[in-house]
Amino acid sequence: MDSRQFELFGLRWAIYTRSFSESVWKNRLFGWILILGFSCLYLYWSWNIPSPGKAVGALAVVAAAMTFRGEISGLEKFFWMFALFAFLFMELRAIDRDRATYAHEQGEIRKQEAEQFRSIGSGLETSIAEGKAAIGGLKSMLEVTQETLKNTEPQANLLVQAEELNKLGTFTKSSTMGFNIRFTNSGNETARNVFYDSRMYVGK
Repeated sequence: MDSRQFELFGLRWAIYTRSFSESVWKNRLFGWILILGFSCLYLYWSWNIPSPGKAVGALAVVAAAMTFRGEISGLEKFFWMFALFAFLFMELRAIDRDRATYAHEQGEIRKQEAEQFRSIGSGLETSIAEGKAAIGGLKSMLEVTQETLKNTEPQANLLVQAEELNKLGTFTKSSTMGFNIRFTNSGNETARNVFYDSRMYVGK
């Protein structure tokens, strides 16, 4: 086969393909098959709403198919227009569903954050209460320790046991009378450099 015969064969094949595609594309039965296919896709999306944008793509395909179909009957044109509005409605449903899903997810996120902050606040309150209790325990322990150290440190405690006059009698003016005073050291250290100073007032 020379080049001229090959060109004629290619031209015949192109003409045949074009005429066949046009006959199929403009066939009324093929138009109804397309409408049935888009209807099935719409029914599927009615149960499983697609994400925004997919219905717009289907809407564009329906509009292109309707345009390329050329001259079509009034009934078929009605169903094509119905398919256009159906996919437009589906796109609006997809947008509303996407917004509702987003709002629900954001609400759940805010709810989880609020619960986490609430648990953190409760934990902080518990930690503060435990810290106060620990500080109170340390304070009590320090007081007991200080009292123990005070009681055990070396010290002399002199207690007056008795005070007695040297002799009983009448006190004259400018007279002097001596006292005998006995002390007891109740401490644990020897008392050194003891000084005692006292005054007694006797009524008439």
